[in-house]
Amino acid sequence: MAFKTWLVAGASSSSEPQSQRQSSKPISDLGIWIELDVTSSGTTKAVEFAANESGGVVDVVVNKAGYSLLGSIGDMNEAEIEAQFNTNIYGPVRVLKGVLPFVRARKSGTVVKISSSAGVDGLPACAMYSRTKLALEDECCSIDAFVLRYKYI
Repeated sequence: MAFKTWLVAGASSSSEPQSQRQSSKPISDLGIWIELDVTSSGTTKAVEFAANESGGVVDVVVNKAGYSLLGSIGDMNEAEIEAQFNTNIYGPVRVLKGVLPFVRARKSGTVVKISSSAGVDGLPACAMYSRTKLALEDECCSIDAFVLRYKYI
């Protein structure tokens, strides 16, 4: 089986990558680790830089970065709502835009976005989180339709 280059956004929310805590292998054996804050406007450029550093190839992108703020909409302030949308909607767009040049150049690649059942089944105290996950679901449907019609992303 051929070696695949993966970019996983949201692998850990701490300074120690999740896979390092679950593995006895040294971190250098697990791949190249970069700090990536999907809420930053510099995310797209950071992703492009990382892809270039790993040979200009990204076979699989997994976007699982997410943030959940639960509570009543009336009790959330604007900054909390913006943080929810910035992480769960704009973050995946920034990551996707960073890998698109590489996927397009090779006419190959897999994009996986981790959503939530909350996107289709809003629960009490989940309105803002559900809203962001529904937007992510819809974005994926739109991208799928585009790829099917035009044969590229």
